[in-house]
Amino acid sequence: MKKLYLTLLGALLTFGASARELTFYMGDTPIANGATVHSHALEMEDYGDFKEIKMDPDLYISSDIFTSDVQIKVTCLTGQAVQLCAGGNCMKGSEITKTNVKISTGQKLPLQYDYVAELDADELVPTVTSLIEAVDTKYPETAKSFTITLTDVAGVTVVENKTAFTLTPAGIVYNLDSPQHFTMYNITGLCVYNSELLGTGIVPTTSLAKGVYVYRAGKHTGKFIVK
Repeated sequence: MKKLYLTLLGALLTFGASARELTFYMGDTPIANGATVHSHALEMEDYGDFKEIKMDPDLYISSDIFTSDVQIKVTCLTGQAVQLCAGGNCMKGSEITKTNVKISTGQKLPLQYDYVAELDADELVPTVTSLIEAVDTKYPETAKSFTITLTDVAGVTVVENKTAFTLTPAGIVYNLDSPQHFTMYNITGLCVYNSELLGTGIVPTTSLAKGVYVYRAGKHTGKFIVK
């Protein structure tokens, strides 16, 4: 009898130890703990003088036991005000903490994390990077986190004015009738090129490090990737 009791107790302890797991998903794909992921999902309504954008990466969280003690924290590392709903009572800001989030066993609860903004007609779609963390507060060992970057660049070149500026393998070719102050920045906001341009010429890009870059010259803006 004692042996049977110990066996049952051991089985219960084993079950309890294995049934404390939180998992993040993008769509149907699990996100590894500590990973960095990218989303290029972008909805845009262009009204001429301005445009409205929504960037929704389709994120979820699941638990393999019922819990109403999950805490989810979002820290926008690039400073924008993002939104998190996760079951209701949507919150918006650059730092958000939701407590007592309820997740049913095996349920994929939509985080409803997104970025919505109104931009000027010539304003670039920003890059939005956030750290997302979750933990069942009764079980600290369930803590999970990942970093997500929202961007409209998906491995293609975006040049908004192809007459004035055209991207080539050697650099950005320009054709300007009037002087323009040209600046180029990397994804961290560091200026990597700064010059006055006029007429026809080229801004070289072959020496740039791999990454995403944006440029601005008067009303002209563009974004490209160095691979």
